[in-house]
Amino acid sequence: MRNKIIDFIVDVLLFVGVFRATDAALVNVFQSESIWLRIGLYIIFYAVIFGMKRGVVILWNRLHPRKDR
Repeated sequence: MRNKIIDFIVDVLLFVGVFRATDAALVNVFQSESIWLRIGLYIIFYAVIFGMKRGVVILWNRLHPRKDR
């Protein structure tokens, strides 16, 4: 139960980070307010951030296998 709560909190923080990164990239890099650019950047940032999270989880589980499985 504790792991599910921690996982939920991490996911929410990553969502917030993806939204902030998307907005920062739109304003500072592209100087645009295009909805299609926003959607495209969001998809790219989402894939990168959550792909990195999944990679960390897989590596963590390999290095620290659970005994109860």
